[in-house]
Amino acid sequence: MIYVETNSIIGSENLAFEEYFLKKEDIREPVLMLWRNRPTIVVGAFQNTHEEICEEFVKANKIDVVRRTSGGGAVYHDLGNLCFSFIMEHGDFTNTDYSAFLKPVVEALRGMGIQAGINGRNDLFLGDAKISGSAVRIYKNRVLFHGTLLFSSDLEILSRALRVKQDKLVSKGIKSVRSRVTTIAEHLSYDMDVLEFRERLLQALFGESGGKEYEISRNERREIMCLARDKYESFLWTYGKNPPADLTHGKRFGGGSITVKASLKNSRIEQIRFEGDFLGCMEMKDIEQLLNGVVYERDAVSRVFEELDIRPYFGTITKEEVVSCIMGDDRI
Repeated sequence: MIYVETNSIIGSENLAFEEYFLKKEDIREPVLMLWRNRPTIVVGAFQNTHEEICEEFVKANKIDVVRRTSGGGAVYHDLGNLCFSFIMEHGDFTNTDYSAFLKPVVEALRGMGIQAGINGRNDLFLGDAKISGSAVRIYKNRVLFHGTLLFSSDLEILSRALRVKQDKLVSKGIKSVRSRVTTIAEHLSYDMDVLEFRERLLQALFGESGGKEYEISRNERREIMCLARDKYESFLWTYGKNPPADLTHGKRFGGGSITVKASLKNSRIEQIRFEGDFLGCMEMKDIEQLLNGVVYERDAVSRVFEELDIRPYFGTITKEEVVSCIMGDDRI
């Protein structure tokens, strides 16, 4: 395993490091990154940024906002949160089971006396509260699996910076964001700060075999910084386009929420867009292009999905659920 040290606490730069090494196909060994951000909201690839953040609070508190390339929901980072990233060749990964990626993290935490467990597909919990969320991005035959670890984050800021829809809270059976999360530090029986936690996690993930740190060249760092500036710091990438739509349908499923926004012309789909916190790991433009020009009628829309494996795009959300959301009905 290779370890990459970003030496950055800027969200746009750390996301650029991830993308650079995901697409660096000449590295065949697994890559590990452990990194932190200054106060930052990281929104999922398919989310509407304006709907996920409390903009007035975010601006007043100088919280950065960036968009990642993986699906899932918006998360709050600060220097009390530790992020982990694994990059490797993905083999037969189908985007329905994250346990193979999460188990090493769980084992490392338990080795420190932190009795974390996997809850659902992509979360780690301590007791009844969440300490980690994770997501995936696929590029060719390579996969990026990354997640958060709330070690000593300011949960009050977290709860005020993020805007969570009421239907999500109801579906989880909770009253507020704050009641749903906890920090690892709150559950420790001994003193440890986030930097010591980082070192102990690194040692545990490397194991007895150890690992080596990748030496980033000056040219590589320059390329990464350009990617951070040109993509991850751009308004268009972070906030996206919001063209007018003739119809908007939204639903929440077990695998996440989907909002469909579509424009129609002569009873055909002229343009369609999928938004939400569903755990897609590939670009939605593939699906959106297949639907453009299709008659807006259930059977015609269903035929588009007949021979398509939608798991890389929608995770555990089924074809029938996607079609029901597009059509705005309850037939599943």
